[in-house]
Amino acid sequence: MVQQEEREYLKKFAKGRGIDIGCGAERIAGFGIDNDPACNPDVIADMHNIPLKGNKYDFIIACHCLEHTVHTIRCLKEWHRLLKVEGRIAIAVPNGEKVNTENLGDRRYGHVQLFSLKTLSNFLEFVGFKIVKSTYFDKKEAAEHIGQSIIVVAEK
Repeated sequence: MVQQEEREYLKKFAKGRGIDIGCGAERIAGFGIDNDPACNPDVIADMHNIPLKGNKYDFIIACHCLEHTVHTIRCLKEWHRLLKVEGRIAIAVPNGEKVNTENLGDRRYGHVQLFSLKTLSNFLEFVGFKIVKSTYFDKKEAAEHIGQSIIVVAEK
């Protein structure tokens, strides 16, 4: 579960018309997209293939969803397609450098991909984003296997 402080931090990057990908039951900002109908999103869709017109959105927030797919590049290309020129994306994922080895591959968490600030930034740059900010976000009450989160903000 994402702490309220992290959600508020991400919300600062929600300016204009935007999308919250993997919104879950607690949307941060914008138009909610999730693959789980129980979350009551605006659109039920897979994060790899979002049925919205491209070049229309000022921001995307993707909070703790990218680590749940092995198709990182495919997702990032899809998200890049949705943003307007100079649109921003704010992505939060668990800090892969803080994951305990006994939890690697543990499907209870659904995490199939690990990221560091460097690897997430590299993926974003590879698909055409420019990094604006990257930081660690300390989740003081998070489960020990998660540790800190990584937050990277990039611009199309």
